[in-house]
Amino acid sequence: MKDYNLTIDPATGYPTVESCKQNVFGLYYASPDVASAFQSLYTDPDLQQAFTEYWATVAKTVAGNPYVVGMDMFNEPFAGNFWRDLTRILPGHGDKNYLQPLYQQVHQAVRQVDDTRILFFECKRFARYRTYRCQTQTNLLCWIICSSQPHLYPM
Repeated sequence: MKDYNLTIDPATGYPTVESCKQNVFGLYYASPDVASAFQSLYTDPDLQQAFTEYWATVAKTVAGNPYVVGMDMFNEPFAGNFWRDLTRILPGHGDKNYLQPLYQQVHQAVRQVDDTRILFFECKRFARYRTYRCQTQTNLLCWIICSSQPHLYPM
């Protein structure tokens, strides 16, 4: 992230919001730091367990709430560390090898506390118009429907 010339807040050790806004948000995804962070979630069992427990807690909290229709497990997941392996940005590769196993783990944990919510599973960016079926042992099927369209978020 040092290539982005960000001002670091001495109190937190993190870049200031003002300096982050000097760059287009989407460019940060291409940094080795962000790509590595996504890859860590896909490959580190401790992070995966924390992610899974988080969604189980959310599901337990909203169980029985008639105003919650479903939950999106991971908004716009990224390809992972493509700096180390370019195949990670190929359509289907990261979805099959990283996201689907993680989603299956989350799906099983959520279904233990709530089997009525719709679970939305998104494919990684760069995977356009693909559909994957979660391989679960229940009669509740989830589908990953991908229709990625570039879009901007005004600052």
